[in-house]
Amino acid sequence: MPPASEADSTPTVRPLAGKVNAPQPGYGIHGNLHPDHTGTLLTLRLNGEPVASTGAGRPGYWDNRHAGSGFLFKVQALFDHLGDGDMLTVTAGDTPVPWADGNQVHVVANGRASRAGELLARIGEGMAFQKNGQLGLRLDRNETFFAQIDALFERIRRVVQGAIGAEVFVTYGALLGCIREGDFIASDDDIDLAYLSRQRTPEAVRAEFERVARALIDDGLHVKVGQYANLIKISADKGSLPIDLFYAWVDGEGQLDISYGFHGPAMAVGDDGLALVPGRIGRYTLPIPARHDEMLLQLYGPAWRVPDQGFSHFDKTRRLSTAHALDEAAVLRLYWESFYAHQGQMRPSTFAEFVLPRLQPPPAGLAGRVLGRRPAPVRVIEFGCGNGRDTLHFARHGHPVLGVDAAHAAVDAASRHAHAAGLDAARFQVLDLRDAAALDALLAAEAAAAGDAEVLVYCRFFLHAIPEDLQQGLLDALCRQLTRGFRFAAEFRTDRDQALKKSFGTTHYRRFIDADALVAALETGRGARREHFETGFGLSVYAGEDPHLCRMLLRFPARPAASRG
Repeated sequence: MPPASEADSTPTVRPLAGKVNAPQPGYGIHGNLHPDHTGTLLTLRLNGEPVASTGAGRPGYWDNRHAGSGFLFKVQALFDHLGDGDMLTVTAGDTPVPWADGNQVHVVANGRASRAGELLARIGEGMAFQKNGQLGLRLDRNETFFAQIDALFERIRRVVQGAIGAEVFVTYGALLGCIREGDFIASDDDIDLAYLSRQRTPEAVRAEFERVARALIDDGLHVKVGQYANLIKISADKGSLPIDLFYAWVDGEGQLDISYGFHGPAMAVGDDGLALVPGRIGRYTLPIPARHDEMLLQLYGPAWRVPDQGFSHFDKTRRLSTAHALDEAAVLRLYWESFYAHQGQMRPSTFAEFVLPRLQPPPAGLAGRVLGRRPAPVRVIEFGCGNGRDTLHFARHGHPVLGVDAAHAAVDAASRHAHAAGLDAARFQVLDLRDAAALDALLAAEAAAAGDAEVLVYCRFFLHAIPEDLQQGLLDALCRQLTRGFRFAAEFRTDRDQALKKSFGTTHYRRFIDADALVAALETGRGARREHFETGFGLSVYAGEDPHLCRMLLRFPARPAASRG
């Protein structure tokens, strides 16, 4: 018999202890193991067949105390396939983890026919539960994505290096797969890249990121700002799988911060920045931080080595700097820059065709009818001109037009179209409405150039694309500078359109306007007189979308000379 001291030092192996909570459609399947089993790999099985795997490393509870041995299978799509008699089990190796009711198997009884065979067949074909709990093709089997990685990565690397002199590197889920698994994570759906900014203030970091995004758009890539304005999704072609680009910086304490946030202790970064080394991810070799373990500890917390199919960056442990995210104006600029960079010239809108014959009535009387005299040209200022299709329509009919847009790509495209068509009457200018001084200067110059000619301010699908404060600022400037009076033509989405399906999705800012309230305010507060006002459907049908719109044509009066200025 060994001495007591030796017997006491023998480690005790605890039998697997844990519990799986009842399945929760819309959330997943979760539970906890005893803290001694933190890191244990678990498999979710449907009728005995594996459908998902994860590790016990999430924050959870055991005996009413916090423990780091929780687990979550994020498998929302599973519940769409379950039917009466289907059996769910969670196992660690061959050992089942009991459900909360004490049974080792959860038998489904939902009154529906099982579609388990369909689900298992799709998984056998290479599908997996992705980050959002839905089924998608495993990234490590997506040959379409692999076919574009090399060229797309090289374009992004070249553009970022040329724009700001920074090198891109692999981060977040792609880095986690590289170091922990040597391959892409099956539940991932993209590659994550980042660069380290040399800027130190939030304003400078944001401005630099917008400059990088513009450079990528100028290179012909499709760029979409992420939902929280702290990453961009980059693809070579519309609809193809993207690469996500984040940005990192060093904070005032010399520690690394990164745009999508992190869950662990921040790593220190010296003046020399982040050294990069080659890293192997499946069949690819891409640059990764030399201090990759420290970065993963910062990004995911101390349990980063434990696979966690249910991981969410929105967990309470997340540290996120919202001050470094793009503001609303920058998001809008980038949306329209990318949109117009890939739009060809189109025929004029139905609104432009409606407005054109109403620009100037023919001369009255017999002389006008007999001589067929053409109406005098009207000076048109279009705000939100986009690629210039309506601007050019007015110019083709002899009206001098200035098209104004905040998107450089839109103005560049419109200018090219005007030059190709030989339309000298069409001019274009980049203007951000937030620059009140620039807006006043533009309108003053147009008023002077117009002389005694009538001025039409034209806004199609523009008012609902800007915040209300910018709309009010525009109207103030118009009344302040166009003192001889002007006409105002606008078409916009009303508040009745808010719940309707949109052909371009919901990826950019829209404000749905109470048309009756707006026109009443313009009449009572600014003296406008309506020449045409209607709301309804059928005014601008596009790609199966028929939005509820307001179409108005108003006349604003001249202001007394004493109040001009």
